[in-house]
Amino acid sequence: MNVLHIRKHKRFAVRRMVALATDAGLRRGLLVEVSLEGCRIGNVDSDGLAVGQLVDLRIHGFGTLKAEVRWTQPGLAGLHLVQALHIPQLNELIRLCRTGCDDVLAYGT
Repeated sequence: MNVLHIRKHKRFAVRRMVALATDAGLRRGLLVEVSLEGCRIGNVDSDGLAVGQLVDLRIHGFGTLKAEVRWTQPGLAGLHLVQALHIPQLNELIRLCRTGCDDVLAYGT
């Protein structure tokens, strides 16, 4: 069964190693999707991450973003940014994560 999801913001596929800093320590993961207000992290140890928990999302070359854990699944986490990105910031992040791609904003869902 297909389910149609109406999303508030367009999502962009990216690929960048990141770190999630929590009170319990640092977790490494892969930023795989980003939007103005959130992101999805793959290849992350999601055990111990709790919905509503605040984390620091550290992106080398971009900086640190405060985020709230919205959902988790084994190996995955969905984050909501405490402060939404501005469009130029989102474009910069996408370019950083897609280094070497010609058409940066070609893919979005």
